[in-house]
Amino acid sequence: MLDGREEQLATFAQLYLSNEQSLRSYTRKLVQTATDADDVFQEASLTMLKKFSLAIAEENFGYWGRRVIHFKVLEHRRKRFREKLRFASKEICSLIVIDEEFESSTDLCTKLEHCLKRLTNSSRQIFWERYVQGEEVETIAVRHDRSVHAIYRSISRSRAIMQNAPR
Repeated sequence: MLDGREEQLATFAQLYLSNEQSLRSYTRKLVQTATDADDVFQEASLTMLKKFSLAIAEENFGYWGRRVIHFKVLEHRRKRFREKLRFASKEICSLIVIDEEFESSTDLCTKLEHCLKRLTNSSRQIFWERYVQGEEVETIAVRHDRSVHAIYRSISRSRAIMQNAPR
């Protein structure tokens, strides 16, 4: 005989498995990359398991699951937006340190150009599209006819070059 919690877990497992494919599809529609969709779905699944007792009726599990996913997607988007802002404010600004070579605070554009000149034209363009224009990596990859992985490597190398640039 199952106790209350075990019965609740068994019910959750049955409902979760019967709705899993539609919930995964829903997540993929809301998130741009498959990797991000998997991450969001995993977080949403854990939240569903923890909060299952809050589900009102078994007939509403699919709807309830989509609502949980919806809020996890919003959380994911806020996190990604903060990551972009953090990079823009901390790393780019740290690359433009005012020193003896650049004494005027009005030359911020000149200082950024100085740092960007250390990159190849292709890397500079990719870096600019990603962090200034805010383009998604997938879009940049298509535009440059390169794989997403190659774009990520280019961005990583550019960041390392700019961080190690003499200031």
